[in-house]
Amino acid sequence: MDDLERMKQLAGMPDHHAHNHSKDDADEHDHEASMARGQLYHIAKDAINLIKMIEKGDNLEGWVASKITKAKEDISVVADYMESERTVNAEQQEK
Repeated sequence: MDDLERMKQLAGMPDHHAHNHSKDDADEHDHEASMARGQLYHIAKDAINLIKMIEKGDNLEGWVASKITKAKEDISVVADYMESERTVNAEQQEK
């Protein structure tokens, strides 16, 4: 099984992404989550491809290294926020 197949299994993603275009608030939130999951899948796919392309000791152009650093920082901020929200929600449910 290749890296992309493992990612799909971990994310519970099908091969094709269905998009729901309903105007209902709940459907809009579902749509945004679905879109985010699809985007994260593509980020992970591109990251795996970049890992395969970049060899240890390669010289990267400054702008390339900067974009990778920014992407990592942006994803980390969102991951930290989501984890914090899960923790707060779990603690509130325990009360």
